[in-house]
Amino acid sequence: MKILKASTASYHAIVFRAPSGEEVTNHDEIEKIVWNTWTSTIGDDIIGIWPKDVKKDHINCAHATSSTIVTGDDQGAVKLFKFPCPEAGVKIYFRGFLIENYFSRPNLKYFMVIQIMLQMFVFLQMKDI
Repeated sequence: MKILKASTASYHAIVFRAPSGEEVTNHDEIEKIVWNTWTSTIGDDIIGIWPKDVKKDHINCAHATSSTIVTGDDQGAVKLFKFPCPEAGVKIYFRGFLIENYFSRPNLKYFMVIQIMLQMFVFLQMKDI
């Protein structure tokens, strides 16, 4: 079965079956889903990526593999966490900043940084972070 998760402008996650487009509303069923990839900034599995006392739009992008997640935020910070991280106050394994914006579209800069960070995942996972 193929399942898709979408994030709304009001910061809600909605889960759908593909290709039918039927919404999955059963919370127990949603809890049992094991995601192959994760690109949402919303969800119980990533509560730990959020700093205290920030606006809902502070983290702009995220991408997770099986054991790590990288995020990009409003200040240009790029952070690497273990995934999942369902509790607040988790350890940040890498923190860097985007020094210059060479891209005309703001989200593109985060996408490019995330692609570079994903290349580091294999190395970091070999070091058993």
